[in-house]
Amino acid sequence: MLRAVLVLAAIFMVTRPSGAEHFRLAIASDDDLYIGEILKFALEKQGGGHTMEVVRIAPMAQGRALRMLEARDARFDVLYSGYTEARAGRLAIVAFPLTRGMLGYRLLAVRDDRVGLLKPDITFQQLQSKVCFGAGTDWPDARIMRDAGLCVVTGTDESLWAMLVRGRYDAFPRGLIEVVSEIERERNPVRGVTLTLDPSVMLAYKQDLFFYLPKHAAERAAIIQDGLEKGHADGSYDQFFYSIPTIKAALADIQAHQRTTFHLGDCAACTGLAVISEDHWHRFEDKSAFASHLTGSGPQTNQ
Repeated sequence: MLRAVLVLAAIFMVTRPSGAEHFRLAIASDDDLYIGEILKFALEKQGGGHTMEVVRIAPMAQGRALRMLEARDARFDVLYSGYTEARAGRLAIVAFPLTRGMLGYRLLAVRDDRVGLLKPDITFQQLQSKVCFGAGTDWPDARIMRDAGLCVVTGTDESLWAMLVRGRYDAFPRGLIEVVSEIERERNPVRGVTLTLDPSVMLAYKQDLFFYLPKHAAERAAIIQDGLEKGHADGSYDQFFYSIPTIKAALADIQAHQRTTFHLGDCAACTGLAVISEDHWHRFEDKSAFASHLTGSGPQTNQ
């Protein structure tokens, strides 16, 4: 997939019309290559002959990558990350939730010997008093969970899985899109411990991935925004988004399991999300809202 994207980018760089822009999107993980497909869709939908390429970068903390983008000290000029007011203030944001809010639905990676801690009938008060969750030090998720009264243990991005294995915390909330492949990578037994996906509980809050560009590049951000909004208006974005294999696999998993969903409320530090139209967000605990996409019967918006 990556090779095809780069070949197409090279072709378009030569033939794009005068005035067209070229975008360099940073991606650190193969799991996130679908983000490149989303940017490509937006640019094609915008219709200005714009092109893009994927720039592979080493895994790094979100904060560091965003600072590099802000300082224009990087080989890339587009980055995707979760929303915070600080990021939206320092950078040019494309105000369109790339996964329709799916990032805010969090399944829980746990040690196999801790699965019984989370039962289908667990109350939110028990969740607050008995379970500690892991999150990256500079992740918006940490603030959201703490504001909801949950116990949160933070660490560097690179250390969080090892911390879970060692029992430093009980559950690692991960997005629907990423959690299955991540657990597969981390499943090898270490000191007699294996990791699994908790079948009983899902956390939910309003959060998603957004494209960010340097502050001076607001006009370039508007190009991406325009393409995504056009796709939303005519229904083609949903049709495209739900056809991505990674997305289809994530939705199939939550359709196959009945989990208790705890909504943590709106992020206190994310007031800018309120200006995004509600029809840009889907409610993924309502399986009827996306079942048609799994059967190929066409796009449907759950408001």
